[in-house]
Amino acid sequence: ITGTVFVHKGQHLYGVGEGGSKIDATSMTAYGAPVFKLGFASTGVQDLGTVTAEISGLWINGGPANQPVIDCNITNSGANVHDIVINAPGTGINIAGVQVRASNLQIYGGNIGIQLSGNTHQLDQISILDANYGIATSGSECADTTVNGLTVGFVKYAGIQLSSTAHANVNLTGSSFVLNEQFPTFLGFISVNCSNARNVTFNG
Repeated sequence: ITGTVFVHKGQHLYGVGEGGSKIDATSMTAYGAPVFKLGFASTGVQDLGTVTAEISGLWINGGPANQPVIDCNITNSGANVHDIVINAPGTGINIAGVQVRASNLQIYGGNIGIQLSGNTHQLDQISILDANYGIATSGSECADTTVNGLTVGFVKYAGIQLSSTAHANVNLTGSSFVLNEQFPTFLGFISVNCSNARNVTFNG
């Protein structure tokens, strides 16, 4: 792939899983837009309607240095991302807007595994290894979001970086962190650097 693929609302772009449907985005290192953009007809035009856009069953290698491989920034109807492996991205997935469901994801390398903002998201069974940051919140808000079964390993800076301006009702359950060598840049498995946090909980 050498340019953005738009997955419209009501569409499901799916492959047959790891090893079966491989996407080569290694030529897009300097590209200025995501590899996959969900719920949009073009870079700046969001689809009408309220039917979810969906992507699944892919093994994706490479991507832009300064853009996500998969961009879910949808202000209504949300998106569904599941059963995907992403290797060596700049950012693996941008989850923003509202009502994004992400599950059974493996992300290896890159700067940020998942960039998280917006509200009403559900993340389940996410594995992020060898990135600078596992999950990093961004923007003005991260709210009403649950993360279950997160595994983060061998990060250079932080497993979870809370850096949005405001957090509210964010629940992380069953997180696992692994580090066999502490990098000089390491901040901590959980790094909190935000001005406002209400009802942010870590369980198990």
